[in-house]
Amino acid sequence: MRALIPVFVVLAATGCSRGPGTDALKGGVGERIAQALPPATVTLTSFARRGSQSDTKAPAGETRRIIYFDADLKLERDFDFGAWDA
Repeated sequence: MRALIPVFVVLAATGCSRGPGTDALKGGVGERIAQALPPATVTLTSFARRGSQSDTKAPAGETRRIIYFDADLKLERDFDFGAWDA
C-alpha cells in the first residue's frame, strides 16, 4: 500500500495540469468579479483549484475544459445583491 501512495500523488498532479494554471485562473476570477461589481465591494481572500474535466457539451471540433475551484470572498462594504435585476 505504501508503494502506491507516490503513484496516486503523481497521477493526481498530472490530472490537475490540464487547463490554465492556478495563478491564471485566480486572475481570471478576480477580473470577472471586478467586471460584475463596483470597485472595493468584494475581495478574493483565498483560492484553490480543485480539478478539471472535458466539457462534453463543447461544439464539434472544439476542445473545452471545465475547471473546478473553491474561492472565499470577503464583502468589504454593504451591497444590495437583490438589486441586480432591478
